[in-house]
Amino acid sequence: MKTAAVKSRALVATLAALSLGVEARIASSQTPTPAPTVDLPADPELVEDAARELYRRAREARRDGDHASCYRDMLAAWKLSSKPNIALGLGDCALSVGRNALAATRLSWALENATDAMRAQPGTIDHFRKRLEQAKSAVATVEVTVVPAGEDVELSVDGTSVEDPSAPLFLAPSTPHRIEARRPGFAPASTTVNLPPGQEKALELQLQPLGDAGAGGGAMGGGGASGAGQGDDDGDGIHAAWPIGLGVAGVALLGVGAGMFVVGQGQRDDAEALEAQNGCAQSLCPEVADAYADADASRDASTGLFIAGGALSAAAVGALIWWWATHDDEPTAEPQDDFIVSPLVTPRAAGVRLDLAF
Repeated sequence: MKTAAVKSRALVATLAALSLGVEARIASSQTPTPAPTVDLPADPELVEDAARELYRRAREARRDGDHASCYRDMLAAWKLSSKPNIALGLGDCALSVGRNALAATRLSWALENATDAMRAQPGTIDHFRKRLEQAKSAVATVEVTVVPAGEDVELSVDGTSVEDPSAPLFLAPSTPHRIEARRPGFAPASTTVNLPPGQEKALELQLQPLGDAGAGGGAMGGGGASGAGQGDDDGDGIHAAWPIGLGVAGVALLGVGAGMFVVGQGQRDDAEALEAQNGCAQSLCPEVADAYADADASRDASTGLFIAGGALSAAAVGALIWWWATHDDEPTAEPQDDFIVSPLVTPRAAGVRLDLAF
């Protein structure tokens, strides 16, 4: 028994000393500092004894107003035993020495996981809730939702892994922080936040499956076809359909315009025949003038339809060329130059003109 007590005191002294070095490396985010490098005894009871001794020393230091020693010993105790009462003590002492992000993290976790015995003391719980609000007023709070969610989701802040991705992140304020989500089988998603003290923000990180992300051109982009037979069901199939629809509408208008052109040409031939038959100009014969007016109206209508159909067809061709260029999986040897698409309308024909510069 005496040997165990000596080992426990030695372990307490070692961890307390190590925590002094760890203290300077605590990140200003939700992520806890890695545990000190020390060989822990195999006996769990010995470890718990050491944690209780460190916790007792920390509370005495807090009563004496020695917040630095309280923080040091509470941190060492937490490394040995992650219990809610130790987390409350660590959060309280961390707040007293200005470790606001760590204080908010530990207090939030402890209040969420408080034991029945702790909840039976409402005055104590209320005290630590106020301490939590005090800590949160000095940091930025970020609630991250990862979609799709899963137990294998990993979250990191500024490259350091977060122990609980579902818990709020308490970050140093007025400082940019990069938040990244990862999950096996998905491309990483990240964003950067920079919030003032006391501000809370909810954000969502969308994870794209690796196959879709690769075809879509980025982790945050839309998915593409990952194999044969999927073109009509994924985002690329939808994108390819609307320029085809424009082209169909354009061709339809061109067809109607061609029909109106034929009708107008026939009406003009009839007007010329009527003029020759009556032997008078259209300015003198109302009947001939009406026939020419009908022919001109049909021709004007056909011209308008030609222009509208040509514009739609040009838009369709341009959209299809853009779609083809942006969905070409093979890299080109040289960048492609600009192209110009314009409608082409003549007195007797209409179409689309495509000019390419090589």
